[in-house]
Amino acid sequence: AEEMADVYIILEELKHLFSIYEEEIEKQIDYKIKRELKRIEDRKA
Repeated sequence: AEEMADVYIILEELKHLFSIYEEEIEKQIDYKIKRELKRIEDRKA
């Protein structure tokens, strides 16, 4: 858990450093999850 906390802190620092807003990250996460779900569905077909 300690290493995960370190990663979380670094990610927060990067968000501030590059002025990346939470909405942008959530949008990218949504896109990537949908893309991965499509890949999974395509493999089943």
